[in-house]
Amino acid sequence: FRAYDCEGNYNDCMVQVEVNDKLPPVVLDCPDPVDISCDDYLENYAAALDAGDWSVLDVFGTALFYDNCDLDIDYDVTMSLDQCSEGTITRSWTATDPSGNFPATCTQTINVFHVSDWVVEFPDDFTGNCVDGQLPDTGAPEVYFDECELIGVSHSDEQFDIVPDACYKIVRTWTVMDWCSFDP
Repeated sequence: FRAYDCEGNYNDCMVQVEVNDKLPPVVLDCPDPVDISCDDYLENYAAALDAGDWSVLDVFGTALFYDNCDLDIDYDVTMSLDQCSEGTITRSWTATDPSGNFPATCTQTINVFHVSDWVVEFPDDFTGNCVDGQLPDTGAPEVYFDECELIGVSHSDEQFDIVPDACYKIVRTWTVMDWCSFDP
């Protein structure tokens, strides 16, 4: 530093300056919580997330931080979904600066809710002949729109002998249960 007076005289002064960053990072924008259906999750996000591609979640927004100096941002995704694809996806961002100031954090929760819109179609009644004592294939229930479900199918048979050792009738009772919405 050099200072002059009005006569042209001057004086020099040398100082060593140490610059300190005293300002912590701040959150400028943190995305709001989001609700999506399990159908939407399975159709648009599940495959990419299973492969570790978190970028598909950027459609729900990203965090924005500011710092007067350099800034490092850590990003983490925690998934807590049950076997029916219901639960939460939690996205967390943490911004730190090299000076060790208190970090800034942002958390977004994506709630994945269950949708129960499945349909079952039962096989038609069947009349036929046994071959070598074996019952022919009479079909099974077909279940549609069950992406968010855990469907269990079972049956029980009741046999009525009409003519001994000749004709009989079997009444098959089907039970179809969705374990995702079952309430005992």
